[in-house]
Amino acid sequence: MQYEYYVSSGFCHIPTPADPRYGVAELVLYNPTTSPAKAVITAYFERRVPYVLPTVVEIKPETNASLNFPDAAPDVFTDCGFWGAKIVSTTPLAVNILSGQKVMRGAKLFTGGSTSFNGTKLSTVWQFPDGLWLEWIKYYNNDRPLVPFPFNEIEHYLALNPHPDDLEVEMIFQYQRRAHVTERVLLRGERMFVWDNFEKVDYNANYTIKFVSPKPIAASAVRYIYGLDGFDDWGIQVHCAMFGVGMDT
Repeated sequence: MQYEYYVSSGFCHIPTPADPRYGVAELVLYNPTTSPAKAVITAYFERRVPYVLPTVVEIKPETNASLNFPDAAPDVFTDCGFWGAKIVSTTPLAVNILSGQKVMRGAKLFTGGSTSFNGTKLSTVWQFPDGLWLEWIKYYNNDRPLVPFPFNEIEHYLALNPHPDDLEVEMIFQYQRRAHVTERVLLRGERMFVWDNFEKVDYNANYTIKFVSPKPIAASAVRYIYGLDGFDDWGIQVHCAMFGVGMDT
């Protein structure tokens, strides 16, 4: 019997002047059973074909195995950007992925962070309950002394389509105080889809976001902070994980 899990929030990046984030990831596979486990990992990217890592030969009973990226396959993962993975195992597993990001631009108050997501099953409906694009400086009409925190916030939504065919997916924005809005986006076959909400939604307007797909996909989201003077201040840095609920898993 085989068991299947998905993660969609990996990130590996070499800093550049335009994007000073340094990104690495760690994938942890825990075998809670009393039998040895084997696992095959297939990685998916935004603009590359999938890559199958060498089989994890053995995950000992009641312990874990850890893979660090890009070290697990430097030729593939170094500076690959956002990525996701399918994990197929011979026993049930508990899967966790940690993506670390550190800004390599000077000594600033906020210089890094990491997100942690559990492996999930696929779902045709994903619901994220706490969407927001927070522009404090605009909210307070550029009156900086009134701003409660020295940063603004954006979000990235990450979807993994493991199927060979492209999928047209609905993104439904369910606002608290305005009409719902539906956008249709294309998820290419066997690719990651990355969407950020910077200047694409009303600032400081709370919403939930719902993905509806004709075939099951995996999805996750990350909230970032950036300086009041924009990305050039100290780049964008991870703030927290945004957990979604797969409604039919």
